[in-house]
Amino acid sequence: MASALGLLVIGIIAVAVVCIAIKIIVALLPVGLAIGVVSILGLAFCDNTCATQSEPVKTHVEKIDKYVEDVKDAAEDVGNDINEYVEDVQDAIEEIDEFDEINAIKDKIEQKAGNIQQKYHQQIRSMTRQKPDVNLEDILPELDSAISVVVWAYCVASGDENFKPLVTSANDYEGHSAQSAHYSGAAVDFRIKDMGSLAERKELVALIREELGDRFTVLHEDIGKINEHLHVQLRSGTYDKTVAFNKQETTVF
Repeated sequence: MASALGLLVIGIIAVAVVCIAIKIIVALLPVGLAIGVVSILGLAFCDNTCATQSEPVKTHVEKIDKYVEDVKDAAEDVGNDINEYVEDVQDAIEEIDEFDEINAIKDKIEQKAGNIQQKYHQQIRSMTRQKPDVNLEDILPELDSAISVVVWAYCVASGDENFKPLVTSANDYEGHSAQSAHYSGAAVDFRIKDMGSLAERKELVALIREELGDRFTVLHEDIGKINEHLHVQLRSGTYDKTVAFNKQETTVF
């Protein structure tokens, strides 16, 4: 009887323990589920957060890569610009060399032209006679052509193809008027009083004036006097009368 009662008490206690355990399990089940859900959500949130946090890093890396590419492109452009600049400098140097060569050729041409002009001047001078102290060296080159016409006309008037007219003044005599064409090397005087009668002399002057044209002024001065002469000069306005012409140097009045 006592044993049966003890077994019954033990059974009742066991059933109570089992019931309590079941209740505890039932009570803790929502908590476990909640914890599991929270864990799952936490993992998901972590993945999303990590992924979200990794996006700026990825974007920054991409920007750095693009910046590097831009720098490379810019460096390449600068390199190309430098190469073009170097080529331009080389071209400029070649052009300068060509320019120097052209100037050298120009100088040679001018020197040769000067030599030719000087030879022509000496030839023209040899076709005339000059009074003492007459300076035919410091006259403008244009006058050489005028002198050649005067020589031709005198030869025609005299009937002597070897006739040499006498030059009485060029760029020399100090008694000319102020700013005279003589001082600018733009005028030459010839003796004419011994070239026949007055009518013949006037005819000679007219012939020379016609042949020289408008570029020169031809005057028959001091007619009938001891200083009667033919004056030939460049037309006013075609030369600088404020400058005294000299092959070595010029003087401004």
